[in-house]
Amino acid sequence: MINAVEFEGELIESEPLRFTPGGTAVLRFKLLHKSRRAEASVEREIDCELGVLAIDTEARMMASVPLGSTVKVEGFLDRKSRSNKQIVLHASVIKVITVNKI
Repeated sequence: MINAVEFEGELIESEPLRFTPGGTAVLRFKLLHKSRRAEASVEREIDCELGVLAIDTEARMMASVPLGSTVKVEGFLDRKSRSNKQIVLHASVIKVITVNKI
């Protein structure tokens, strides 16, 4: 089965960088995506938010990215936790497209 996602959006929320008991960096953040897509030959406005989980190197890198920056994430979907079935994008590769200069 395939579980591969590529998602680009504006960084609108970022929790503080934290570390697991084993010392691995973890960062949760949220992206806002807005675009237009054709669906059934009808132009459709896309406006959605998606939670992202970054681990280790990607988490450390994202901890310094300012809100408002545009980010592209490649990864896979999984539930937020064992007890929460909300979908989260687990980042494998993160690329900062534009940096918001506050």
